[in-house]
Amino acid sequence: MLGLPRWRARLGLLCAVGLCSPSPSSGQAGGDVVRVTIATTHGDIHAELYPDRAPVTVSNFLAYVDDGVFDGGAFHRSVRMDNQPSDSVRVEVVQARPDRSMRDRLRPPIPLERTSATGLSHLDGMLSMARSGPDSARSSFFICVGDQPSLDFGGSRNPDGQGFAAFGRVVSGMDVVRRIQSGDVEAQTLVEPVAVTSIRRATPLPSSRTLASVQERLDSLAEHTALPGLALGAAFADGSSVGFAAGFSDTITGRRLQPTDRMLQGSVGKTYFGAVALQLVAEGGLELDARLEAYLGDEPWFDRIPNAGDVTVRQIMSHTSGIVRYELSPAFLADLASDPMRSFTPEERLAYLFDSDPAFPAGAGWEYSDTNYILVAMLIERVTGRSAYREIERWLLLPLGLSETTPSDRPRVEGLVNGYAGTANPFGDFDETMADGGLAFNPQFEWGGGGFASTAEDLALWVQHVHEGRAFAPSLLGEARDGTAAPVGPEATYGLGTIMMELPSGTAWGHSGFMPGYRTEAYYFPEHALAVALQVNTSDGRALPESPLRILDGLARILTGG
Repeated sequence: MLGLPRWRARLGLLCAVGLCSPSPSSGQAGGDVVRVTIATTHGDIHAELYPDRAPVTVSNFLAYVDDGVFDGGAFHRSVRMDNQPSDSVRVEVVQARPDRSMRDRLRPPIPLERTSATGLSHLDGMLSMARSGPDSARSSFFICVGDQPSLDFGGSRNPDGQGFAAFGRVVSGMDVVRRIQSGDVEAQTLVEPVAVTSIRRATPLPSSRTLASVQERLDSLAEHTALPGLALGAAFADGSSVGFAAGFSDTITGRRLQPTDRMLQGSVGKTYFGAVALQLVAEGGLELDARLEAYLGDEPWFDRIPNAGDVTVRQIMSHTSGIVRYELSPAFLADLASDPMRSFTPEERLAYLFDSDPAFPAGAGWEYSDTNYILVAMLIERVTGRSAYREIERWLLLPLGLSETTPSDRPRVEGLVNGYAGTANPFGDFDETMADGGLAFNPQFEWGGGGFASTAEDLALWVQHVHEGRAFAPSLLGEARDGTAAPVGPEATYGLGTIMMELPSGTAWGHSGFMPGYRTEAYYFPEHALAVALQVNTSDGRALPESPLRILDGLARILTGG
């Protein structure tokens, strides 16, 4: 079943990352966005423009885009710290100009839309108009490399203090921008300008034929394999999204799975806790390379954690801490089996590994462990003084409009469908996960290790938000994707709550998840600015015709025409 396409207000960037002006009543600003792809000889740059905030500037830019004036233009200027010897106020940007043969098609200069009026700051990846005096901008634009507050209204880069007109932001392709910036220069002019082959509005929602092909593939999997049900969500480059479903949410009653049904995400939930932690890093509340003991060392149990005195915040977020998994310890599994409705405190979770040997010295290897993200959740609560779930709701779910995502912190999770764990379920003696309207076990034990349920469409939107820089300060995306080799997929590395891998459908960034009765794969494909999330309501390996990751990859190839 194919759900109705969903379009979203996409200007609502978190005030936490500096792209809206906070008010007492709202943590975000509404409004539509326009997506464009800047194709260069160094690679593609995907950006979103904000017509509700900077209507004159965006309208002017899009007029040039639609007229093809930028096709054949170039990034010709790289401003870096090492090539501004006479400037007391230094900035870092790359600047582009249209095709010089198009000069007769340039439009008149436009009024300066000041950042004091638009609320759009010159943060990392922001697009802004080049100018000399106020109201003189025409076609040339630049992209910020790092935060550049001196370019805002009142900043001192331009002597008139009026600042520059920010109007959009790179959501994917800052690696391309930095590669352009690093080119050889004479003064600030690139020796070899980087050609702009085209700038185009983003491709909208795929054709009805493509969407029908996705649904046909899901229907075929549900009909010809032992999979009970599958749900797929996709979020596209133009800001639209759609949900699909096939098969059954309950094989006994014959209830069909709906795109609006929720499933447990499993470890994909780590990405919410990781996002809040990274925003705390951006705000100075956490330091990635600080030792864990700086925050939790006063706890009476702290020294009983493996590698306690050596582990850093970065290492627990990247699974390089050497701290082993509590959730697979025989003692924990025995306790959960004997009392499946039990709730656990953070210390009770950690107690299953007290005084145990580390898997390796801190930072000397990689091993996946939910315990690491139990500690991340504890850090969030120590630094903020509030519940980690409350912080996720406040900073992420509400501002980003993720209304179909909810904590799985109790047996009754609204909208959750039945799952099938199989006979070899290590978490208890049950196959069907639902009984009398609730789960047969208490998922509360997962907490920072996962701890969320959602629809597949909401999950796809979340993954897109993360990797397009709306979940935490976009300047930290490079840190999040600085990975360690990990055996979790083809050519895979693990960063800070993020898996990066190379699939047949392209480079993919995201996470995988498991909970009894449910498997999840949620990945963003930067070449296409596409996010895809797959949920299946079984964790029984015998029911899977192939891995959920391979299924997701095949569906992504259909969506991208690959």
